[in-house]
Amino acid sequence: MKQMSDINNSTVEIVRSWLPSVRVLGEIRAATITYGPSSLHLLANTESGKQAQEVLLKKWIDNIEKAHKRYEP
Repeated sequence: MKQMSDINNSTVEIVRSWLPSVRVLGEIRAATITYGPSSLHLLANTESGKQAQEVLLKKWIDNIEKAHKRYEP
């Protein structure tokens, strides 16, 4: 019975602690992959193009910061 209780406790820990962290890391990875190609804003030759890319960069940074806060615990 003790061993079954230990297994259950470990399972609960995995579900509550580890899996949410893995999910957030996946979100960070996806955001990083998504932003990579859009980093070409350096090559934008119009002011409106550069501004549009800056907006995307700001959104990306905000998303990464939010994900980091969810991962932290």
